[in-house]
Amino acid sequence: AKKDIDPNKPELNDHIMHYVLAKYGNTNGRENESLIDIIGDDVWKTFFD
Repeated sequence: AKKDIDPNKPELNDHIMHYVLAKYGNTNGRENESLIDIIGDDVWKTFFD
């Protein structure tokens, strides 16, 4: 999902990070690739759809 985040909008990135951490906790992406996909879809639907 990293490619979907606009690096020119750091406030949005911070907002997304807070959202993800609040909802999913601080997960290690290397351990669970499928969770990263789920989070990516969730973030996309929440912030970009």
